[in-house]
Amino acid sequence: MTSLLMHRSRTSGAVCGQDPDFCNNPPSVEPYEWPDDITKWPRCFDSAAGEFLPRHMTCQLSGRPCCIQLQGLCRIATKEYCNFVNGYWHENATLCSQVDCFSDVCGMIPFFRRDHPNQLYRLFISLFVHAGLLHLAITVLVQLWLMRDLEALIGWKRMALLYFVSGIGGNLASAIFVPFNPEVGPSGSQLGILAALLVDVYHHRSFIAEPWKAIGWLLLVVFLLFLAGLIPWVDNWAHLFGFIFGLLITIVTFPYLDFNPEEKTPAEKSNENEEREREMEIEREEASRRILKGLWRRRLAVTVSFVLMASLLGILGYFFIWNVDMNCPFCEYFNCINIKRITGSDHFCDNSGQELTKWLPI
Repeated sequence: MTSLLMHRSRTSGAVCGQDPDFCNNPPSVEPYEWPDDITKWPRCFDSAAGEFLPRHMTCQLSGRPCCIQLQGLCRIATKEYCNFVNGYWHENATLCSQVDCFSDVCGMIPFFRRDHPNQLYRLFISLFVHAGLLHLAITVLVQLWLMRDLEALIGWKRMALLYFVSGIGGNLASAIFVPFNPEVGPSGSQLGILAALLVDVYHHRSFIAEPWKAIGWLLLVVFLLFLAGLIPWVDNWAHLFGFIFGLLITIVTFPYLDFNPEEKTPAEKSNENEEREREMEIEREEASRRILKGLWRRRLAVTVSFVLMASLLGILGYFFIWNVDMNCPFCEYFNCINIKRITGSDHFCDNSGQELTKWLPI
């Protein structure tokens, strides 16, 4: 009679194999009575046994929570089907609300709060993780081709700052715009290095035989990387924001960017030595004014770039930590384009946007 009265006072009834009135561990007793909301029920590790149990406590369970692959989806499914989709079957749970599929997928350090992402260290660690030997070889070749000379020019401290700020900024944008697309590798860092090289080549254009040819080759590499980002598992959002952060951090940290008008070549300067003293004095005064203007331009550029970089990083961090809904249905086309005539599939670009594509046959 007591059990019947308890059920009448609840809006959530019992489920097959689980009932607050027939669970010994944890028991539903004051002040730890199970909540009325069934989605907040804990797991029952020790159910009551006996011959006079109600039918819902003696039924045979064939479906339990199954966490599916990298998507973090939970479905009530049989063990056979869960194994078929490479999921994780929770044999001691009866409700999806009793499991945390996202933690099962992410692993490493558990989440402190189930409703908020707090594994911020992944934004840094993923820069060193690769999807195989080929991916690792490409990263090493890019570092030897682009990073070695640049590091010798600006020093390892500025190089590390450029590499990590670009990479973390790119990963942060990727986590916002393609949250269901796992990503590894320093693609954002590599685009940041390309941005730094573009700024460096443009700054030294007076000392390069064919500067626009060098700039053209760098722009071609950038274009090809963005073109590669239109296929799955290559992230254009990391490319874009890595390039932006690389451009801004270059302006802020590179010590020799003076933002002066194009300097005269040594040949032109040697001809000036033959001019009269008065003209040389005027030239020195004009050079001093140019240097002063260049210093003010540099201070302005550094200040604006730093404010933009800090603001962009703060906005992305806010969107990431608080799970702000971007509501951008067209953003996925920047990251993947499906030409069915070529791919032959409707699922070529699944989970390459902000929405989770639920196409699994459940």
